[in-house]
Amino acid sequence: MKHSGQVSEFQVTAPILGSLYGLLLAAPALGQQPSFESLLVHPPMTIDATFEKEMFSESVPEPARKQGFAVKVNADDYLLRVLADGSPTGIYGGRFRGTRWEMHAGQLTMSDPGLNQSGSPLDGVELVTRMTANMVVNMGLFELAPRSSIWDVSQHRLVGQTMDGQQLVVHFTYEAELPKEATIREGTSDYAIGSITYHYVPDFHEGRLPVEFTRFVPADAKREKTKLFTVRIQKLEFSDDPPASDEMNPRVALSPGLKIAAMYSNSVLHLVDNSGKIARAQTAGEVNEQVAKMQGKRGRHSGSFVRICLFLMVFGAPVLCLLVYLKQKTKKHCTIHE
Repeated sequence: MKHSGQVSEFQVTAPILGSLYGLLLAAPALGQQPSFESLLVHPPMTIDATFEKEMFSESVPEPARKQGFAVKVNADDYLLRVLADGSPTGIYGGRFRGTRWEMHAGQLTMSDPGLNQSGSPLDGVELVTRMTANMVVNMGLFELAPRSSIWDVSQHRLVGQTMDGQQLVVHFTYEAELPKEATIREGTSDYAIGSITYHYVPDFHEGRLPVEFTRFVPADAKREKTKLFTVRIQKLEFSDDPPASDEMNPRVALSPGLKIAAMYSNSVLHLVDNSGKIARAQTAGEVNEQVAKMQGKRGRHSGSFVRICLFLMVFGAPVLCLLVYLKQKTKKHCTIHE
């Protein structure tokens, strides 16, 4: 009622006022718990969440269909942990001050877009980890770019951008004054690319935010409407204060498990020591060539060759482990890629 009174007072059209008023309504007061709408348009400074994601695609291996994650998000920075039975698995991914990174089995690999050509080895991996974080932060709208949306209250509509710059339009249907279902379209297209249903319980954020939601792939001529994934939120906390930089910096936050640090520069992998000095990492071919040369110099005496192998195991194992890891990265990161 108060809103309609303002429409009459300022003599503006309903659609324009609906959009502008949506921006005002979506911004929560300082210290106030966000609503569904404000979470998408004006997210808090810091979001800390733990959730379970279940995929329903037959192309996803059954052991990888249900996974746990913990994520902390601060604007464009985030740190994602993959969990198993609530405990860290040693697989992490995120972004810190523009640098994309991933860590697996103690091996941290970083890539600064300013130091590499587009399409660097970590670009695809980081896109997937970002979308995984967005699943819970954006209430199932994993393709929605952070802070790119406006809310049109009069139309129950959200207009934003995808992470590759395309327009995303989401229409919501309400039940008991809460969003119950979302229909997702690209731009002005009439074709829906997906839909989401939301489930609320009174003891989770006073029933104002969904504790569970399921995204669907729409029906077409070849298939019926099918489930894509379900997210079950176990913890969702907000803060108006930014986190300490150490909490988002992987070299500090994950230092207890850090064994090797590496960074791409000009799309070439370099190792980073504790002082920050960088040296180009040897390729697998270069390592094999060195081994062949040493073997040739020592002859075929097994005793000498064994000593060389022991030397390489002690001093070259970190480099070799990193190379093997990079070679098999796709396989070892299936839990994030899927």
